[in-house]
Amino acid sequence: MLSKSTQRSLVILLSLLAGGSFCPGQEKEFFFHDGDTPVLFLGDSITEQQRYTVYIEAYVLSRYPKWNISFRNVGIGGDTAGLERRRDIDTGVKRDILPLHPKAITVDFGMNDGRSGNDQNYARNAPKLMDLLIASGARIALCTPSPEEHFQPGQPGGSGYNQILGQISADAKRIAAEKHLAFADQFTPFVQVIDEVHAAEGNSQNLKFTPMACIRSGRAT
Repeated sequence: MLSKSTQRSLVILLSLLAGGSFCPGQEKEFFFHDGDTPVLFLGDSITEQQRYTVYIEAYVLSRYPKWNISFRNVGIGGDTAGLERRRDIDTGVKRDILPLHPKAITVDFGMNDGRSGNDQNYARNAPKLMDLLIASGARIALCTPSPEEHFQPGQPGGSGYNQILGQISADAKRIAAEKHLAFADQFTPFVQVIDEVHAAEGNSQNLKFTPMACIRSGRAT
């Protein structure tokens, strides 16, 4: 069985590389391009610890070995869409993003934003962050947070915190649509599969299923 962190990594990877859940009206296309020097991975600890970035790099470089493309990880553990670990959005973007002159940026926040008990921090900060990143001229892929995996009866994916993460994911989808950004939903298909397994097996243990279940059910993208 794959670890939970690897499952999350592959769901993000599959969403982005298969075209993601792009905004309505947009053609699905491979997010990364020849000449992307660099691609930035912006996010929290899941990004900083290379939970998914190494899979994306390996996929792109193995399939397009002649491309002129590079990758830079700028994730910071515990960070939020408000870039609180970098002081604030303006400071973080000016100091950590703009000097790198990114061609493309994946943005994966939300897991820490909801610790206040609601989605208000994300809903307030993410639009401003997106505006500053868009102004840099980079292409942006906005990712939802992944769900927690527990077994609390009556809760989505077995976790009460998923109620908030679901709200944040809806915020991300709305923001991506409003700003015409690529959008990767790694929350909804993951929760659906967890709930289906709970219903079928009644397992009271944390789930450790492979992301192939998402692929087989057609929900990875």
